[in-house]
Amino acid sequence: GTHQLLEEPSHSALFFIEGQFYTSGPLDLSRPVREWVAALVEEGAAAAGLNVPKCADMEEVTFESLEIRLGQQYLFMHLGDCEHTLVFSGCSIIGPTDEWNGDAYP
Repeated sequence: GTHQLLEEPSHSALFFIEGQFYTSGPLDLSRPVREWVAALVEEGAAAAGLNVPKCADMEEVTFESLEIRLGQQYLFMHLGDCEHTLVFSGCSIIGPTDEWNGDAYP
């Protein structure tokens, strides 16, 4: 019989939030999409408002620096091709009875 070797899943991940990729790990999972969009832009798609998405290292970005919209669908991808929809359904402002130590939160 024929044996097929299975590749170990990538330990890389990405978020796509408000038109920007945030990547982590040894493999840049956003690269194929950014290269594809760059080719479209070169062919004239920029005139239609298409731009190459920016990319940042997610370890260098804080949650508080993100601009999000409640109810908007975003993308989380890991293990190479396992995609999840991410939706922020609520937020709140810290109050006097809440824990003020930021280290207490994940």
